[in-house]
Amino acid sequence: MKGDLVSTVDPTDFKKAWEVRQACFGSYIDVESVKPIFKSETSVEAAIFRATMLLVLTQTMPDVFAEFMDNGQPNDALLAAFAKTPLVKGDDINVGELLKTLHQNLRSNV
Repeated sequence: MKGDLVSTVDPTDFKKAWEVRQACFGSYIDVESVKPIFKSETSVEAAIFRATMLLVLTQTMPDVFAEFMDNGQPNDALLAAFAKTPLVKGDDINVGELLKTLHQNLRSNV
Protein backbone atom coordinates (compact mmCIF):
# COMPACT_ATOMS: atom_id res chain seq x y z
CA MET A 1 0.00 0.00 0.00
CA LYS A 2 1.19 3.54 -0.70
CA GLY A 3 3.37 4.85 2.09
CA ASP A 4 4.46 1.40 3.27
CA LEU A 5 8.14 0.75 3.79
CA VAL A 6 9.43 -1.87 1.35
CA SER A 7 11.35 -4.60 3.17
CA THR A 8 15.04 -4.89 2.51
CA VAL A 9 16.13 -8.08 0.78
CA ASP A 10 19.15 -10.31 1.08
CA PRO A 11 21.43 -9.38 -1.87
CA THR A 12 21.60 -13.00 -3.05
CA ASP A 13 17.82 -13.23 -3.18
CA PHE A 14 17.61 -9.80 -4.77
CA LYS A 15 19.85 -11.02 -7.58
CA LYS A 16 17.36 -13.87 -8.11
CA ALA A 17 14.49 -11.36 -8.17
CA TRP A 18 16.37 -9.34 -10.78
CA GLU A 19 16.76 -12.45 -12.94
CA VAL A 20 13.05 -13.25 -12.60
CA ARG A 21 12.12 -9.66 -13.48
CA GLN A 22 14.38 -9.78 -16.54
CA ALA A 23 12.94 -13.12 -17.67
CA CYS A 24 9.38 -11.84 -17.25
CA PHE A 25 9.95 -8.33 -18.59
CA GLY A 26 6.64 -6.63 -19.19
CA SER A 27 4.70 -9.48 -17.64
CA TYR A 28 2.97 -10.02 -14.35
CA ILE A 29 4.94 -12.18 -11.94
CA ASP A 30 2.94 -14.60 -9.84
CA VAL A 31 4.72 -14.32 -6.50
CA GLU A 32 3.50 -17.72 -5.33
CA SER A 33 5.00 -19.47 -8.35
CA VAL A 34 8.50 -18.02 -7.78
CA LYS A 35 8.60 -18.32 -3.96
CA PRO A 36 10.42 -21.69 -4.03
CA ILE A 37 13.59 -20.14 -5.47
CA PHE A 38 13.93 -17.70 -2.55
CA LYS A 39 14.88 -18.20 1.08
CA SER A 40 11.83 -18.82 3.26
CA GLU A 41 12.31 -15.59 5.18
CA THR A 42 12.48 -13.43 2.05
CA SER A 43 9.60 -11.12 1.22
CA VAL A 44 9.23 -12.12 -2.41
CA GLU A 45 6.81 -9.24 -2.98
CA ALA A 46 9.47 -6.78 -1.78
CA ALA A 47 12.18 -8.43 -3.86
CA ILE A 48 10.12 -8.28 -7.06
CA PHE A 49 9.01 -4.71 -6.32
CA ARG A 50 12.62 -3.66 -5.82
CA ALA A 51 13.70 -5.42 -9.02
CA THR A 52 10.97 -3.65 -10.94
CA MET A 53 12.02 -0.26 -9.54
CA LEU A 54 15.65 -0.91 -10.41
CA LEU A 55 14.66 -1.94 -13.92
CA VAL A 56 12.75 1.32 -14.37
CA LEU A 57 15.68 3.36 -13.05
CA THR A 58 18.32 1.68 -15.18
CA GLN A 59 16.17 1.97 -18.29
CA THR A 60 15.10 5.58 -17.79
CA MET A 61 18.49 6.85 -16.57
CA PRO A 62 21.07 4.64 -18.29
CA ASP A 63 23.80 7.29 -18.18
CA VAL A 64 23.40 7.80 -14.44
CA PHE A 65 23.89 4.09 -13.73
CA ALA A 66 26.33 3.29 -16.55
CA GLU A 67 29.33 2.82 -14.26
CA PHE A 68 27.38 0.20 -12.29
CA MET A 69 26.27 -1.80 -15.31
CA ASP A 70 28.04 -4.70 -17.03
CA ASN A 71 26.74 -5.57 -20.49
CA GLY A 72 23.37 -3.99 -19.74
CA GLN A 73 22.99 -5.70 -16.37
CA PRO A 74 23.48 -4.18 -12.91
CA ASN A 75 26.75 -5.23 -11.32
CA ASP A 76 26.87 -6.86 -7.89
CA ALA A 77 27.53 -3.53 -6.16
CA LEU A 78 24.35 -1.99 -7.57
CA LEU A 79 22.28 -5.07 -6.80
CA ALA A 80 23.59 -5.25 -3.22
CA ALA A 81 23.01 -1.55 -2.60
CA PHE A 82 19.52 -1.54 -4.08
CA ALA A 83 18.56 -4.60 -2.03
CA LYS A 84 19.12 -2.52 1.12
CA THR A 85 18.17 0.99 -0.08
CA PRO A 86 15.26 2.43 1.94
CA LEU A 87 12.17 2.46 -0.28
CA VAL A 88 8.66 3.62 0.49
CA LYS A 89 5.85 2.62 -1.87
CA GLY A 90 4.57 5.66 -3.71
CA ASP A 91 7.58 7.84 -2.81
CA ASP A 92 10.30 8.95 -5.19
CA ILE A 93 13.61 7.14 -5.03
CA ASN A 94 16.45 9.39 -3.94
CA VAL A 95 18.85 8.60 -6.76
CA GLY A 96 21.49 10.94 -5.32
CA GLU A 97 21.55 9.02 -2.04
CA LEU A 98 21.62 5.71 -3.87
CA LEU A 99 24.62 6.83 -5.94
CA LYS A 100 26.34 8.15 -2.81
CA THR A 101 25.88 4.74 -1.14
CA LEU A 102 27.19 2.96 -4.22
CA HIS A 103 30.30 5.13 -4.36
CA GLN A 104 30.92 4.62 -0.63
CA ASN A 105 30.61 0.85 -1.07
CA LEU A 106 33.06 0.93 -3.97
CA ARG A 107 35.59 2.89 -1.93
CA SER A 108 35.30 0.54 1.04
CA ASN A 109 35.82 -2.51 -1.21
CA VAL A 110 39.02 -1.17 -2.78
